[in-house]
Amino acid sequence: MMKNTILIFILMIFTNVWALNIPQEVVQSGVSLVIPGLGLIKVQEENTSRIFAGAEIVIAATSISLFLKSEYEENNSIDFASYSLNKDISYYPEEVLLKMESYMSSDEYNASLPVKARQLYPNNVESQISYIESNLIPDSLSWDYSSEVIKNQYSSMRASSRRFREYMFYSFSALAVNHVSSAIFTYFKASEFFKPVKFNGGFGMNSFIFSLGVNF
Repeated sequence: MMKNTILIFILMIFTNVWALNIPQEVVQSGVSLVIPGLGLIKVQEENTSRIFAGAEIVIAATSISLFLKSEYEENNSIDFASYSLNKDISYYPEEVLLKMESYMSSDEYNASLPVKARQLYPNNVESQISYIESNLIPDSLSWDYSSEVIKNQYSSMRASSRRFREYMFYSFSALAVNHVSSAIFTYFKASEFFKPVKFNGGFGMNSFIFSLGVNF
């Protein structure tokens, strides 16, 4: 919802700016910044426009796919653990789900707290007690794996979910690069100073073709 609102706001700004006496290379660059390649159509660069638009579609589709895979692995890990533990853990907070990757049971985790408390606050008993009480796992959020294999399988699913989410953030970065590159290239092509520069590109079956030349 927020993303759509921002996009509409940006489009409204460009609509109002269009009527002002602003250089066309700036206007078309702004259009390409919002929708990669769109501004290039106005400067008769349809082929190049398709390249940026195609890249946007591919990267966006990849981002969506990675997000769905991340969500699937996360939900699958919860379903798997719930089945293995014979209890519903879908309402467990993230910090507990994370601890379940490393400890066989909540009792094992709770038993480790005094040692950690003494390491953190070696000369302060009150702070030790406070640390233990604030981090203690209650019975309502407990778990107890029947085997190491189950814990490792759960941990593997969670790690896979995080990996897909990390890749998704990389793809978001690629989206940002595509938007900015499209805007910069549109500015160059719309500017009279860069008119002699010729760009050609396209997609092949197993390749991407790119060439750059200058007319004298």
